[in-house]
Amino acid sequence: MNIETNKFVNTAGLQDYLNMSRQAIFKHREKGLPFVRMGERAIIYNLDDVDRYFNSKK
Repeated sequence: MNIETNKFVNTAGLQDYLNMSRQAIFKHREKGLPFVRMGERAIIYNLDDVDRYFNSKK
């Protein structure tokens, strides 16, 4: 059985995942880091999309 799950994290979770500052994440968002806005303030990131983004930068 192959069950695919997408893992989503908020900005604090992404900071831990990437070991990166909040400011660095914001700069990458300006450069195209994919994110999903949930309502007016909440933002989440799909870790599969984040991995693809950074792998394309290598």
